[in-house]
Amino acid sequence: MQSVLHYIRKTGQSQTVKNSYWSLADVVLYPVLMTLLTPLYIKYLGVEQYGIWMLAGNLALMMNALNMGVGESTIRLVSRNRDTELRDHISAAVSNNILVSVALLIMSVSFGAVISFNLSGTNFFNLKAGQADEAGYMILLLTASVGFRFIELVLLSVFKGFERFDVAAKLSALSRNGTIIGSIVLLVCGYGFIAILWLTIMLNVLNIAIQFACVRRFYPFIRFRTNFKQQPLSAIIQTNGWYWLQFVIGMTGFLADRFLIAHYTGMGIFGYYSIAAMIGSQLHSILVTFGTFVFPRVSYLNGQGNSVIPIYYKASSVIQGLGWFTICTLLITGPFVFRLWLGGETYSAAQPFIDWYLVYQAVILLAIVPYQFINGTSFVKFNSLFELMMRLLQIPLMIVFYYAFGPTGIIYALIAGALLIVPAQLFLFGKHVLRIPKNKLLLFAVPLLAILPMAFTQNVMVRITCALLTGLLYYKIVWPYFIKQQEPVTAPI
Repeated sequence: MQSVLHYIRKTGQSQTVKNSYWSLADVVLYPVLMTLLTPLYIKYLGVEQYGIWMLAGNLALMMNALNMGVGESTIRLVSRNRDTELRDHISAAVSNNILVSVALLIMSVSFGAVISFNLSGTNFFNLKAGQADEAGYMILLLTASVGFRFIELVLLSVFKGFERFDVAAKLSALSRNGTIIGSIVLLVCGYGFIAILWLTIMLNVLNIAIQFACVRRFYPFIRFRTNFKQQPLSAIIQTNGWYWLQFVIGMTGFLADRFLIAHYTGMGIFGYYSIAAMIGSQLHSILVTFGTFVFPRVSYLNGQGNSVIPIYYKASSVIQGLGWFTICTLLITGPFVFRLWLGGETYSAAQPFIDWYLVYQAVILLAIVPYQFINGTSFVKFNSLFELMMRLLQIPLMIVFYYAFGPTGIIYALIAGALLIVPAQLFLFGKHVLRIPKNKLLLFAVPLLAILPMAFTQNVMVRITCALLTGLLYYKIVWPYFIKQQEPVTAPI
């Protein structure tokens, strides 16, 4: 552990371009490894077994609904108080959120046990004989791993609050990628998912110990002692409550499509759908990670009374450009890249899901920066409102569209709901948060109109034409706002 501490401290002294590479490595490497792992799962274990694994993982992800905003509130409190003499407030906030995270770990495992023991009785997901018991054991182990992640979330958020994204990225990369590499080794050696999960839990504990030590080394004034006089429990609940509500609503919507597909179709089609959902969610995760750099910066500048509008234009321009370029590239090269990656038979079955899910990600990425931006302001409740509006619309549409169009109708519903709600979100965000003319933010969505037709055809030339039109619209409409901004963004977005 001492060698790890020495390495991180030696290489993490300043916000340099080199440190930005660490952030980029953490953002990109984990999704890449996860993506490469998928064909190995299918090769060694089969599509149905992969479907069971993804079902157990999605059920365990429900435990994230317990997250009382411990990460977001830690970032916000640290970033607001880091240049003041109120270090006791930082210490109390971190310590109390750690205690809350331990309670969430216990609750996660308890709920996991309840789900595990009742899975075979309900058989909502059409599991075959023996599959329910296997999935139940996986869920129990996965919910423990999710619980440990709550503690990691608080510790990494300390560094993000101080805008030390380089250190947070190194620790996160060590934690996440170490687990994936270990999983690949076990899988190739012939071990199954249960052994992989036990390895994951052991690595979770080791990484938490390393992160505790790093926080103490970098910020020795943080003493891990609860102090509810310094930060009352009622204040913690009030501060974290809106973050928790938006997370619960978002998690419900995030999992709804997967559970409906599993319920209606069984593990076979669900396995193919899970491939598309994994590709889309990993891409979204990369873009969201870039967006999280905005959160502490906005919180800090708001505390100083400075303008944050230039940061919005810069962050949105970068994330939309990066996201749409990646999605267009995947839609054009997909028939070759995904077939090479998954194999012809698997790709043919998953291809409609993959194409439409990529288009859905093209729509939803418009909300990434406003979401992170709002979390750094006093308008946190807006995110809960936007999430609630979208999910209340999407979930009924998914049921209706499934009966009308079959399994791909689930993704049609996701796209339709996002197209109706995201413009409203941009309008309200511009009016109430940024207080700028509403048409400016709606203009940022115009290039999306050239991406939508790409899911309706497999013709490469048509897709290339749509991609070029998207790039032209982005260059003419969005990019000039990036060029005009003079406010520096210190985070490596």
